[in-house]
Order: sequence, then C-alpha cells, then structure tokens
Amino acid sequence: MGRGHDAKEATRDKAREAADRTMGLGRDATEATRDKAYQAKDAASDAAEAARDKACEAEDKASEAAGVAGDRARDGAQQTGGYISQTAEAAKQKAAGAAQYAKDKTGSLLQQVTEHTR
Repeated sequence: MGRGHDAKEATRDKAREAADRTMGLGRDATEATRDKAYQAKDAASDAAEAARDKACEAEDKASEAAGVAGDRARDGAQQTGGYISQTAEAAKQKAAGAAQYAKDKTGSLLQQVTEHTR
C-alpha cells in the first residue's frame, strides 16, 4: 500500500486544496458582487436624493414665481382700477360742467326771450 496509497492521498489533498481555493475564490467573488451591489444601491439612493432635492428646489422657484406673478397681477388690477376710477370721476365732472353750462345757457336764453317779448 505504500506508494500508491501515498499518491492517492497526495492527489486527494491537492484536490481538496484546489476545491478550497475555488470555494475561496467563489466567496471572494460573492463578496465582491455584494459590495458592488451595495455601491450601486448607494449611488442610486444618492441620485434619487439629488433628484428629489432638485425637484423641491424647482417647486420652490415655481411657487415663488407664481407669487410674484400674482402680486404683479394684483398691482396691475389696482392700477387699472385707479385709472378707471380717475377716468370716471373726470367724465362725471365734465358731464356736470356740461349740464351746468346748458342750464346757464338755457337760463340766459329764457331771460333774453322774456326781455325781448316785453
């Protein structure tokens, strides 16, 4: 049994070592794959957070712009209302002036007619 047995055991030992190395490489590959997966997950999470931040920033800017536009619209409406009010007041004064003129003119004409007919 001497040499044949020793050769078998040596072969078996070498096969075990090769299997252990292969399993070690497999474990290393699994760990490397797991590490890469965690890195990819972290990168995706960071990208999602950055996108969320940008979306919130864009929403804030849009809201601010809408507020400014609303303020401008209110200011414009107030200015327009003021202009319309001033224009209406001016028209009212002109109408009152025209009515007074017509009244005075009519009174004057009636006075002339009355004096003329005497």
